[in-house]
Amino acid sequence: VLWDSDLDSLLAISELSSALFETISECFLKCVSGHCTAGRPMTSGGDAAF
Repeated sequence: VLWDSDLDSLLAISELSSALFETISECFLKCVSGHCTAGRPMTSGGDAAF
């Protein structure tokens, strides 16, 4: 039972971290491409707000 709950939390953490990683990489790529302005808020769609 303990193993199952640990596995569930591990899966939840991995999903969360992968989603976070995707968001960070998108912003990083946009900043590198010159499409991201530092200090500007992000829209709900994940695109940089111009």
